[in-house]
Amino acid sequence: MDEMLAVIKLFAGNFVPRGFMECNGQTLLINNNAALFSLLGISYGGDGRQNFMLPDLRPLDEQGQKRPWNQGEPRSLICVEGIYPVRD
Repeated sequence: MDEMLAVIKLFAGNFVPRGFMECNGQTLLINNNAALFSLLGISYGGDGRQNFMLPDLRPLDEQGQKRPWNQGEPRSLICVEGIYPVRD
């Protein structure tokens, strides 16, 4: 994959492409995602020892609560398998 790790994109498809996950606040294990954790840290939650969380960019319902993306609605995805960005 040629995408940089942790890049967030808006995707209009009705599936999640390989190497990406939805930005719905899910918790990931650090030992399974060390490179991604090194970029995100606990910015979006997690205990920072065993787990961390992805950003939660789901849309809001009428009451201001997070809701799942509807069928056919563009969704925010984060690259979880990609090139580690180099800092200059």
